[in-house]
Amino acid sequence: MAQAPFSTVHEKTLAVGTRLLWAACYLASFALGSIGFFLLFEWPPLIREIVVGYLLAIVVFRLASALVTVLLAPPGSTDPTLHIHRVIPVSDAAAGHWAKRVVYLIGWYAFGWVTIRLLGTMGFSIPARQLVAYSLGLVLLAIGIEAVWRRPQPSALTEQKPRISWRAKNTLWTLYFIAIWMLWVAGAMKLFWLAVVVAVLPGSVILAKASVNNMLGARDAYGEDGSTTTILSVIVERGIRAGLIIGSIVFLADVLEIELTEMTMQDSPTLRLMRGILSAGIIVLAVDLIWNVTKVLIDRKLGQTQVMFEIGSEQERRRARIRTLLPILKNVLMILLVAIAVMMGLSSLGVEIGPLIAGAGVVGVAIGFGAQTVVKDVISGMFYLLDDAFRVGEYIQSGSYKGTVESFSLRSIKLRHHRGPIFIVPFSELGAVQNMSRDWSVVKFMLTVSYDADIAKVKSITKTVGKTLKDDEEFQPFIIENLKMKGVEEFTDYGIKLSFGMTLKPTQLQSAIRRRAYAMLREAFKQNGIEFAQPTVQIGGDDKNPAAAAAQIQVQAQQREATTGAMAK
Repeated sequence: MAQAPFSTVHEKTLAVGTRLLWAACYLASFALGSIGFFLLFEWPPLIREIVVGYLLAIVVFRLASALVTVLLAPPGSTDPTLHIHRVIPVSDAAAGHWAKRVVYLIGWYAFGWVTIRLLGTMGFSIPARQLVAYSLGLVLLAIGIEAVWRRPQPSALTEQKPRISWRAKNTLWTLYFIAIWMLWVAGAMKLFWLAVVVAVLPGSVILAKASVNNMLGARDAYGEDGSTTTILSVIVERGIRAGLIIGSIVFLADVLEIELTEMTMQDSPTLRLMRGILSAGIIVLAVDLIWNVTKVLIDRKLGQTQVMFEIGSEQERRRARIRTLLPILKNVLMILLVAIAVMMGLSSLGVEIGPLIAGAGVVGVAIGFGAQTVVKDVISGMFYLLDDAFRVGEYIQSGSYKGTVESFSLRSIKLRHHRGPIFIVPFSELGAVQNMSRDWSVVKFMLTVSYDADIAKVKSITKTVGKTLKDDEEFQPFIIENLKMKGVEEFTDYGIKLSFGMTLKPTQLQSAIRRRAYAMLREAFKQNGIEFAQPTVQIGGDDKNPAAAAAQIQVQAQQREATTGAMAK
């Protein structure tokens, strides 16, 4: 398993979990073996406490080393493929640099903590212990400053035109480390921990997000479309972020001596405000997690609707309905979650939300009376959607508005006209809707032939043209019933008006099919001697006037050419 490339979530999780289990077993065996063996014998109390304390420091050091090895997978170990399982996505140089420094920091802190406690046990005075602690703290400060100044610089490809130079960043971090060390020496522990949390929390959130994307960014081996991976990554990333922030809030509340769950009359306004802000932050994090999971689910479902199905099929109707309703559901859920978060946040700040809700209802009624058109638009849109009157991608017509439904909001619909313009129509102005994209549609048109034309022959020609049109690969999937001549519609002053029609599936190619039918009928009529009716002009007079006869013939020829050209178009 160590030699294979790990690209799926299951394989990455299994590899990292195996290494964690191995490190835990190794550490447990070391702790039980060393400490247990030492406790088997009788030792003087002071020696027992000293040895057990430093053995615990060694265990902490080894635990930190094992965790850092799993998270950073530094190069140079006995396993050359260790970098494949790296949880935090950093370069080999950065992994090797930070792995050593972090382990040294944790190990030295554990050693110093045990040393100070043992000095207290041995009876050293508080000033003496503080002097030793400050001296050990200087070593921690030196390790931190050295780690910052000697960390690998990012390449020019990963960081272009930084706002702050590399040296300036290192200087700011150095000043920060010195400042928190001085706060610790001065005994300002509240400010000390506040400064530590302010610096550590953003970095921890960024590292957690990068690690989750690195581990859960691939397609799951057991998922067909990767939807499980995407949802899982969002849940894990937002959950870790919420856990870090909530943990920091609880920790700061404990340091600042703020009771998050208890409120007394003796609390100062500042204390109540701090308590409310911390509680509101927890509420916002919970709502943010719910919203992001819901958003991923809706976006994933919308992404699946990009696949086109056969026009008129049940899958296509279901796809269009999903694309129509899910965006509105997404907006409604967002508004609902924001309203809940605001109300709960105000409640945590000590604001009575009951009167606010009642007042909002009264204001809503007043706004409703003052904005009746907007309310009418929203309610009309709700009933249009409940009636399934139209969907995204369908071509509809309502009064003087017609076009393809592109999208709609809570109060209006966007129609893209086939010539390009887009109409934004409020729902209350739609009225009766003519949907041209449901199930089937009949295309009808009229042609006028001369009185000398053979109607039976025209019908036969039309039937042949309909079969030829049906055999066209471009139009075949959209034709339900072939082109047919319906019959004689009426007799005009100069010809016989015939009715033609065909049944098509709802498609944007209806105009193209109709135009192709026009062109094919014209050619077929021309080849079979069927002439279109032409308006004629009869000029009175005797036959002895050749100029008048010639003018009549010329006028008829021009009218025939004009009619034929219009049919060809």
